[in-house]
Order: sequence, then structure tokens, then C-alpha cells
Amino acid sequence: MSKIKPRFLNQSHRLIAGLMAAVLLPASALWLASAQADQPEVKGMIQTLPAGRKGVWKIGGRQLSIDANTRFKEKHCALKVGALAEAEYRQQGQTLIATEIECETELEFEGALQSMPANRIGNWKIADQQIKTDPSTRFEEKNCALKAGAYVEADVVASGQALLARKIECERP
Repeated sequence: MSKIKPRFLNQSHRLIAGLMAAVLLPASALWLASAQADQPEVKGMIQTLPAGRKGVWKIGGRQLSIDANTRFKEKHCALKVGALAEAEYRQQGQTLIATEIECETELEFEGALQSMPANRIGNWKIADQQIKTDPSTRFEEKNCALKAGAYVEADVVASGQALLARKIECERP
């Protein structure tokens, strides 16, 4: 049996420590980003907004207050009544204070399929959201059947004052 010199052991340990740092540091950065991404959010159609943007907005049926720190993002579209938006918020007592409101051209809703019309065309309720379908809506049932209680994902766009599904996919029974 050969004897390992302490100098080699130290180099080996440094190599292992370096590899662990290269693997673990990006993972911890991802965890931190994930923890920040878990801030509560509201998504839906902007129903009301005050002049000058300061005051109380209504998005997806929820009221959000705006403060001096609220960030507005309009990369893909303009924040206006009838536009789709995602809003991150913090809660202060009973008040939801928006930290960021971003305009979106399409939203994704995930959750329980609560109700659907027999012929699939019309009004659906998914994760407490009223969503309409029309003949152009695609339905995917690779993983399970679309029926009440199934967990689904719906990609929606704004259509007048309604959320219109472009695709509804069954994720799991």
C-alpha cells in the first residue's frame, strides 16, 4: 500500500472543495431566486386603476394598494383597464400592497377544474377564475381527462372584458 503525502491530500481537498463550491453556490443562488419568486401574486385582468396610477387597483378581482416603492413593468404591453397583469404583493394587515405590477399578453392559470360546459365551449371555472372557451381553444388530455376535480393548466389572453383560453391542458386527475 502506498502512502499518500499530506501535500497531495491538501490539493485533493482543495479540488473537492472547489468543485463543491462550483456546484453548491449556483444551487444556493437558485434557491434564493426561488424564495424571492415565491412572493404572493395576483394575476388576471386589470379591472380598475386610478388616474396617475397611485391609489387602489383591482386585478383579477383583488384590490391592491400602490405605494412609492411599487414597480411598473410594461415591456410587452401597456398597463390599462382590460389588459392582463401579474402583480406581486406584500400584505400589511388586511391591505395588499403591490410591490410590482407587470403587463402580460398571456397568462397561465393552474389549479382545480371546478366546472365546465358539457360541449366544452363556453364558461369554465378554473382555480376560482372565470375563463371562456371558443372553437379555437385547444384541449389536451394526454395525462388525464378534462373533468371536474382534475388539475389543469389554462393559457389565456384578454378578449374584451373576458379571459379567453387558447389552451386547456389536463395535468393530473
